[in-house]
Amino acid sequence: MENADAPAPKKAKRVPPGRSQERRIWDESGSRCQFCGKPGIVNLQIHHLDEDPSNTVDGNLLAICGGCHESYKHGVISRNDAFKVKFYLTEGKPPFPLLASESKAVTRVKKTSIKVKVNKGQVAETIINKNYGTSKNAPIILPGTVATDPDRYNYLEYLMERLAEYREAGASFGQKRRGKIHVGVIRNMVKNDWGALPKNLKLGVWDDVVAELKAKIDYTALGRVRNKQGKRRYHSFEDHVAKGGAEE
Repeated sequence: MENADAPAPKKAKRVPPGRSQERRIWDESGSRCQFCGKPGIVNLQIHHLDEDPSNTVDGNLLAICGGCHESYKHGVISRNDAFKVKFYLTEGKPPFPLLASESKAVTRVKKTSIKVKVNKGQVAETIINKNYGTSKNAPIILPGTVATDPDRYNYLEYLMERLAEYREAGASFGQKRRGKIHVGVIRNMVKNDWGALPKNLKLGVWDDVVAELKAKIDYTALGRVRNKQGKRRYHSFEDHVAKGGAEE
């Protein structure tokens, strides 16, 4: 039963972007709203893509005009669209063509399908939003990211869970840590180190992230002990795929 007297969870403290950071975000978009095309810095606001006001890193910021910002808050412009725009801008590609201005005239859309082909058709993404009212809850899969490759994504999850398990086991070796170590903590660590959640990392950095997670596992007290005993701390990507993600 929930405690009615329990304090409400604290909201993340807003971290405003610095002037040089604002200028980088404006320059990235050509000082133009990527949804309606409205030009001019005075018309633009800096929007946090994940709606976490404390996560003020370049990869989570997008220049957007006030009107489209309101449309985003009310679901007329979907979260998928916002992440897609940011992805194409960071890739140096032309702005992703959106129909936000047309969608304002539609009160409800039953089904919208967006298909994006990447790497000459080797990777395809389909995002389906049943309506604009619930589009913010639709899964976000960006082309060219780890989320497009289930095997690589699952292996990252496995290593993050392994690291959480090994760090939690450190208590048995006299190590003291604040709070319980769980995979969410490790996920945020990856996000802070690499600028994106594991599923949104570009496939090109996957090998480096894997190597870093393995090194962190090896560095734990349990990892060092198992290494001295000649025992495996984790299985390889190939073994993980072959076993279907089964534990050792």
